[in-house]
This record gives sequence, structure tokens and C-alpha cells, in this order.
Amino acid sequence: MKNSCIISHRLTNNLPGKFNVIIPPQDITCDPDCLERLASGERQAYAWMYKNYCKKVYDYAMVMTGNEAMSEDIVQEVFLKLWQHREKVRAVENFNAYLYMLYRNHVLDVLKGQQKEIRVRHVYCRELAPCITADEIICYKEKEEAIVQAVKRLPQQQQLVYKLSREYGWKREQIAKELKIAPNTVKAHIQKALRFLKTATR
Repeated sequence: MKNSCIISHRLTNNLPGKFNVIIPPQDITCDPDCLERLASGERQAYAWMYKNYCKKVYDYAMVMTGNEAMSEDIVQEVFLKLWQHREKVRAVENFNAYLYMLYRNHVLDVLKGQQKEIRVRHVYCRELAPCITADEIICYKEKEEAIVQAVKRLPQQQQLVYKLSREYGWKREQIAKELKIAPNTVKAHIQKALRFLKTATR
């Protein structure tokens, strides 16, 4: 992580200050030529991407995490990923959609890490749970791993809905608004996911 931060700092060292760029609400038009130059490793193209998209990423991270420092880290990490995998943008037809998936997935990974840390702290901390035995801990870990593996087998949209609902505590309306689907569709996805997980983890 330390090396990644150093690389990210070098790449963004001469870029705009703390997310003070005014970004229009609509998607930004990204010139295909700029994508090609980015894929070729041109720093100016990368700087243009950062300047025009950093606040969009930061705002999304703030909505999801409510933490300024964490959101700033997410911006740096997302753009570091963009740079490290820059060759992939040659095949991208819709860069706005590509970047959205990149930072949405990264934010979800960050939140998932937080949730896992909280669960582990509560389960394994003897002060909070002094009566937990070694066998119970093993059973818990095995059950949790079985659920994790089963969730990975869900269809992509169903998996995302399940995670937002069960792992991050989002309300049905929040999920519907985020994914641009009907609340009843969210409900159906959750019901199907729960039925599958119940069968898969018996």
C-alpha cells in the first residue's frame, strides 16, 4: 500500500488541488483519442482524466462512506488502478460507464472490508464474547466462507443487490435508485438470492 501511495502521488503531483474542479451533472464527453493516448502511457491524457473525473469519484465515495479521508484515498486508489490497467481503455466504448464500474466496485470492496473487520472484532474479541469456544469459531468461519462462495455464484445483478442489502444495510429504495431498477425488482432479487443461499449452504 505504501508503494502504491508513492506511485499515485507521483502521478497526481502536478494535478489540480483537492477536488475543486467544477464538474457538470451530466456525463463528461471523453475523446476516444484521449483514451488511446492514455493507453499509450501519456501523462497529459491521464492528467485530463484526473482533472475532469476526480470530483465525480470523490462525490460518489462520500455518499457511500461519509468519510472525507477515506473518500480521498479512494480517489487516489481508483486513479492508480486506471493508470496501472490503462491498456484496457483501448477496448472501452463508453468510458463513463467503465469508470463508474471501476470506482463503484472499489468502493464496495472498501465497505466490504470494513464490514468484515467489524464482524471479526465482535466475534473473536473475548471481552465482547467471552463464552465463544474454539469449535464455535471454526464453525462460524466455515459457515461464513460457505456463504461468501455461494454469493459469488449468484447472477451479477442479484449478487450486487444482495450485497447492498445484507452486507451494507441499504434500504430497498436506495438500491433501486442506485441501480436504476424498480423496488419490486430489488425485492425479487433478494428473495431469489436468499432461496439460493439457503439451499447452497445447507
